[in-house]
Amino acid sequence: MKVLVFSDSHGYNMSMAYAIEREKPDAVLHLGDHTDDADDIRRAFPALTIYHVRGNNDFDMDVPLFAVVTVGGVRMYLTHGHRERVSMLHSGLVPARAREEGCSFAFFGHTHRMMAEKEQGVFVCNPGSISLPRGGPASYARLDIEGGMVRTLELLDEDGALLVYFSQTVRDVGETLHVAWPCSAAVADADGLHWAKPQTGMLEFDVPRVQSQSFAMQTSVGWAEWLTVTGIRVSTTPLGMALEIDYRPSARLGEALPEFVVEDDERVINRHGELSRTGDAQTGYTVCMQTDLPSSLPHALTLGVRGLDESIRFDFDTQTAAMTKGAER
Repeated sequence: MKVLVFSDSHGYNMSMAYAIEREKPDAVLHLGDHTDDADDIRRAFPALTIYHVRGNNDFDMDVPLFAVVTVGGVRMYLTHGHRERVSMLHSGLVPARAREEGCSFAFFGHTHRMMAEKEQGVFVCNPGSISLPRGGPASYARLDIEGGMVRTLELLDEDGALLVYFSQTVRDVGETLHVAWPCSAAVADADGLHWAKPQTGMLEFDVPRVQSQSFAMQTSVGWAEWLTVTGIRVSTTPLGMALEIDYRPSARLGEALPEFVVEDDERVINRHGELSRTGDAQTGYTVCMQTDLPSSLPHALTLGVRGLDESIRFDFDTQTAAMTKGAER
């Protein structure tokens, strides 16, 4: 059984229609923004089974905020995610809600950014946005269900090219993540990861699913008359390090985006990191950065703001998963 998962189409439905025509799925899940888009797809493909929920830009009260559905014998939790406090780097309350509902798979949208992780015993996936992506290509998800089990979950771009591939059988034996990217040149072995260049023109590699670590602390670090950092969260995964910084701007800074600088003992590590921001000037902002290095957590990080002299050092204890504030400088 083939299932396609879309989210955040925001009225731009042609890519969804093309994907459905190309893939010929047995069912479609739409995770909100907009519910009208799911209705349009239902009218265009009347024989297709479609499940959908409403998002933060939807106002049809007849459509639920979340749904628990059984597709091909697999119990799934569907939500847009804005009520579960999802962010660009975290799935918020989605895994916990899915566990409460007895679901082994959970799907959410809202961030317009694709992700797939196994959290709290639940496989959690955001298919990204099929029309308005952030920090990556336009994307959707495809599931292959057989015998009441999801055999594969793939993230694809709007034209159907493979971006990320998960195999249930591989996860069962080794918790291994298989990633495929289009490429034009071979890449040698690096840092213990196996890289290969097959004839398909795709760069493929297997990443061991090591235990991720997360560190968080509340703080109050002020930079003159510009802003105050109120919290910082650092997460490490096999694919790199992610940071979330909460801050309140002064009236002088307003809505301008400060350029945070994050360094380890040797170099600036977020120079090429993807960055996004949520929130507002009155209640505060959260800046999210995803870096491709390091995959292991350094002993300390230094946080600064470009153009300002002050900086703050954060020290990590990987044994207790704790973060403490070091000396200001």
